[in-house]
Amino acid sequence: MEINLLSNETEQALVGGILTKIGAYLERYEGLENPLGIISQREATERLEITYPTIRRWEARGLKRYTPPIADTKTVYYKITDLLAFLGVDE
Repeated sequence: MEINLLSNETEQALVGGILTKIGAYLERYEGLENPLGIISQREATERLEITYPTIRRWEARGLKRYTPPIADTKTVYYKITDLLAFLGVDE
Protein backbone atom coordinates (compact mmCIF):
# COMPACT_ATOMS: atom_id res chain seq x y z
CA MET A 1 0.00 0.00 0.00
CA GLU A 2 1.45 3.34 -1.07
CA ILE A 3 0.87 6.41 1.09
CA ASN A 4 0.86 9.77 -0.69
CA LEU A 5 1.60 12.66 1.61
CA LEU A 6 1.18 15.22 -1.18
CA SER A 7 -1.40 15.62 -3.88
CA ASN A 8 -0.22 14.99 -7.44
CA GLU A 9 -0.48 18.70 -8.19
CA THR A 10 1.62 19.62 -5.15
CA GLU A 11 4.18 16.96 -5.97
CA GLN A 12 4.49 18.16 -9.57
CA ALA A 13 4.83 21.78 -8.42
CA LEU A 14 7.54 20.78 -5.95
CA VAL A 15 9.48 18.79 -8.55
CA GLY A 16 9.13 21.65 -11.05
CA GLY A 17 10.44 24.13 -8.50
CA ILE A 18 13.43 21.94 -7.67
CA LEU A 19 14.28 21.47 -11.35
CA THR A 20 14.07 25.22 -11.90
CA LYS A 21 16.46 25.86 -8.99
CA ILE A 22 18.91 23.23 -10.25
CA GLY A 23 18.80 24.73 -13.75
CA ALA A 24 19.51 28.21 -12.40
CA TYR A 25 22.41 26.87 -10.32
CA LEU A 26 23.94 25.09 -13.31
CA GLU A 27 23.61 28.18 -15.52
CA ARG A 28 25.29 30.33 -12.90
CA TYR A 29 28.28 28.02 -12.54
CA GLU A 30 28.51 26.91 -16.17
CA GLY A 31 30.92 29.74 -16.95
CA LEU A 32 33.43 28.49 -14.41
CA GLU A 33 34.34 25.63 -16.72
CA ASN A 34 37.65 26.71 -18.11
CA PRO A 35 40.12 24.37 -19.81
CA LEU A 36 43.11 26.30 -18.46
CA GLY A 37 41.67 26.49 -14.97
CA ILE A 38 42.56 30.17 -14.58
CA ILE A 39 40.56 33.38 -14.30
CA SER A 40 41.68 36.98 -14.65
CA GLN A 41 41.58 39.31 -11.68
CA ARG A 42 38.95 41.45 -13.39
CA GLU A 43 36.73 38.47 -14.15
CA ALA A 44 37.16 37.12 -10.61
CA THR A 45 36.11 40.43 -9.03
CA GLU A 46 33.11 40.67 -11.37
CA ARG A 47 31.93 37.10 -10.85
CA LEU A 48 32.41 37.19 -7.10
CA GLU A 49 30.98 40.71 -6.89
CA ILE A 50 33.92 41.99 -4.87
CA THR A 51 36.15 45.04 -5.21
CA TYR A 52 39.81 45.29 -6.15
CA PRO A 53 40.84 46.14 -2.54
CA THR A 54 39.05 43.00 -1.35
CA ILE A 55 40.94 40.69 -3.67
CA ARG A 56 44.20 42.42 -2.73
CA ARG A 57 43.41 41.69 0.95
CA TRP A 58 42.80 38.06 -0.01
CA GLU A 59 46.24 38.02 -1.62
CA ALA A 60 47.74 39.41 1.57
CA ARG A 61 46.04 36.53 3.41
CA GLY A 62 47.44 33.86 1.11
CA LEU A 63 45.62 33.83 -2.24
CA LYS A 64 48.30 33.24 -4.88
CA ARG A 65 48.39 35.52 -7.91
CA TYR A 66 49.89 34.59 -11.27
CA THR A 67 51.33 37.01 -13.82
CA PRO A 68 52.79 36.28 -17.26
CA PRO A 69 56.61 36.45 -17.42
CA ILE A 70 56.50 39.52 -19.67
CA ALA A 71 57.86 42.91 -18.63
CA ASP A 72 55.26 45.56 -17.80
CA THR A 73 52.38 43.07 -17.80
CA LYS A 74 49.58 44.23 -15.55
CA THR A 75 47.23 41.30 -16.06
CA VAL A 76 46.84 39.13 -12.97
CA TYR A 77 45.38 35.63 -12.96
CA TYR A 78 44.26 33.16 -10.31
CA LYS A 79 43.77 29.43 -10.45
CA ILE A 80 40.08 28.71 -10.06
CA THR A 81 40.94 25.88 -7.66
CA ASP A 82 42.98 28.34 -5.53
CA LEU A 83 40.02 30.73 -5.34
CA LEU A 84 37.61 27.95 -4.41
CA ALA A 85 39.99 26.62 -1.76
CA PHE A 86 40.52 30.11 -0.36
CA LEU A 87 36.75 30.56 -0.10
CA GLY A 88 36.39 27.17 1.59
CA VAL A 89 34.43 25.57 -1.25
CA ASP A 90 34.94 21.82 -1.47
CA GLU A 91 35.16 20.48 -4.99
